[in-house]
Amino acid sequence: RCMVIPNAIEMPVVSGDLRKELGISKDTPIAGMHQRPDDGIFSGCLMESFALNVKDNVHLIILGGSDLYKHHASQLQIPANKITFLPPTGDVEYIHKFLNTLDFYTHCRKDGEQCSTALMEAMFHGLPIIGHPAPSMGHEIQIGDSGFICYSAGDYSSKIALLASNKEKRAQLSLLSKQRYDNKY
Repeated sequence: RCMVIPNAIEMPVVSGDLRKELGISKDTPIAGMHQRPDDGIFSGCLMESFALNVKDNVHLIILGGSDLYKHHASQLQIPANKITFLPPTGDVEYIHKFLNTLDFYTHCRKDGEQCSTALMEAMFHGLPIIGHPAPSMGHEIQIGDSGFICYSAGDYSSKIALLASNKEKRAQLSLLSKQRYDNKY
């Protein structure tokens, strides 16, 4: 049995996004995540999966997170024009402006989650979510039918490709994500 007891978090309504500021075309699908800068929660799954998609028309943005993401992207030779790293911030309005920029959320965390604020914020914005297994699997329950849990870099990569190329699937999961937020959080 499982019961979700959500964190109380502020969800400001913020207009606009970062596309123009970052020089990313409105036609380019954007994946991304935000995370505190902590090497202990770094997971290479996202970079390994994204490296398989650099040929596709998709851009990845990471807000905050460990510098290990930059190092791993460099090792995997992910082109700089396909990925943007933004410095960490505690500015709630900027975080929500960042989330307004994304077309889907690419969750990645070595230890997993129990009741993730980041996932709640993504759902508030109606973002489909891709995640991967970890020792703590609370995020699987949070994501539910609003996205995917992928058990290999290849599977994660295929879901990035699916959501980047299939607007109908993205729209379907977006609706489920927003409904999940409204019903649970």
